[in-house]
Amino acid sequence: METREIHVYGLVQGVGFRWCTQILAKKYFLKGWVKNESDGSVNILIQGKDYVLNKFIQELPAAQSPAARIDKIEQKQLTNVAPLTRFTVKY
Repeated sequence: METREIHVYGLVQGVGFRWCTQILAKKYFLKGWVKNESDGSVNILIQGKDYVLNKFIQELPAAQSPAARIDKIEQKQLTNVAPLTRFTVKY
């Protein structure tokens, strides 16, 4: 099981980005959360198998509403993260 932290930049707040991300994560049975950041970006913590996480990230732009715009996606692998049980939207 791998854990990644993903930061998404662009027009990603106020356009349903978190909800669309949650739907995509549930499609792949991934665990974690998504939340808005004060700088206008969105942060995602996600756990799953490496190849599934890659598919999630690859599909993330197309899974969003037409109003959203992703300019940049940054990700890093995290270690020693306890297993998560579900995917949620954080406020």
